[in-house]
Amino acid sequence: FGNLLRTGKPLLSKPPRLLLWERDTEPYAIARDKAICELAEQCGIEVQTFVGHTLYDTEEALRRNKGKAPSTMPGIVTLVKALGEPPQPLAPPSKVPTLAPVLSGNFDVPTLKDMGYKEQPTQRASRIFPGGESAGSARMAKSLKDAAFIRTFEKPKTRSTAFDPLSTTGLSPYLKFGCVSVRRFYHGIQKVIAGQKHSQPPGSLVGQLYFREMAYLQGLSIPNFDKQVGNPACKQIPWSKDAKSLKAWEEGRTGFPFIDAAMRQLKEMGWLHHLARHAVACFLTRGDLWISWEEGRDVFDRLLLDADWALNNMNWLALAGVASW
Repeated sequence: FGNLLRTGKPLLSKPPRLLLWERDTEPYAIARDKAICELAEQCGIEVQTFVGHTLYDTEEALRRNKGKAPSTMPGIVTLVKALGEPPQPLAPPSKVPTLAPVLSGNFDVPTLKDMGYKEQPTQRASRIFPGGESAGSARMAKSLKDAAFIRTFEKPKTRSTAFDPLSTTGLSPYLKFGCVSVRRFYHGIQKVIAGQKHSQPPGSLVGQLYFREMAYLQGLSIPNFDKQVGNPACKQIPWSKDAKSLKAWEEGRTGFPFIDAAMRQLKEMGWLHHLARHAVACFLTRGDLWISWEEGRDVFDRLLLDADWALNNMNWLALAGVASW
């Protein structure tokens, strides 16, 4: 990457003048972006970063909340009121300048095999969750068109056994990968519920987006958020080490029908309803096997289409009973 900034090669015929990217709150991304900023400064290249993956600028939200992330729904609601409405999504550009020609090399999107995955998605997963912006936008538009669904949505009342169609929006993979804008979805919801009787946080769709925001604030502000050791928000538990039971849980061979069905669904579809996620997480940790939430988190991170560092860790900390939220 240093060669690209210094010479432009292999992508450009000359060094770039400006770098732009969307800010990321994950630890590896923060370290990566810091290194790129330092390198860009050495090369005399301007850097501009922007917020687009969350409703609010996470750093500004933490400043407003005295550096501490909310850990309850009332806490995030209070912070949201202080911050005001999230910015409106930007309109698509009327025109896009011609990009500089690629000089050499293969810059195609890597395949799943290239990224180390040995198995391909099942037909069911591909049908229920087709990838891309077009599929995500169509799904979001369909959800927003159903005003009764939007206004009466309460997450705890949705069904874990509804797969095709889902009883939820099914937008989580598209939000995770940025295929759809969380701000566009938020303001779309507000337009539908404006002046009408509607469900309230935490169970409402707005409440679900607040939970998402809370996870990013926690992940950015809590040291070692993805670990037990050194994590001030996590109780220190002497979990057992049982590779055989962990493997049986992951492969859906525990002998408990609901748990096994959910884990097999996870492997086939790459998705679970939140009630199924709760059940398998509690079973692995405090409910039965007494195995660390970090082990389960890693399985979810590998298999979920909507695996998100901040959300995955926040939820596992909660479901294992080791955090205050």
